[in-house]
Amino acid sequence: MGRSNFAKAVLLVAAIFILAACTNDNGVQPESDLILIRETDHGLFYSQILNENVEEMIESLATEFESNYHRIVDLFEFHPSAKSTFHVYTNHDELIRIIGRNTEGT
Repeated sequence: MGRSNFAKAVLLVAAIFILAACTNDNGVQPESDLILIRETDHGLFYSQILNENVEEMIESLATEFESNYHRIVDLFEFHPSAKSTFHVYTNHDELIRIIGRNTEGT
């Protein structure tokens, strides 16, 4: 799978989880512990690490998210009143530590 297709797949999975969430009380690390890397018209992209590779990947995710935003919200017939929040983790171990279980991202 190419990098662009991988980014699209990650974006769509993330969008499904984010747009389907009903509350923010989900045990996920609060934004105050993360760095805001990129803000777009419809999204906030956070990560625990700031470096060139992370910025490049988040820029790719943000671009794909914005280019697919209307298609995604129309598909789910849900138009969020606030920007969608994305927590981007750079490795699987950090994701497991933050969410407290080893079931996602496998």
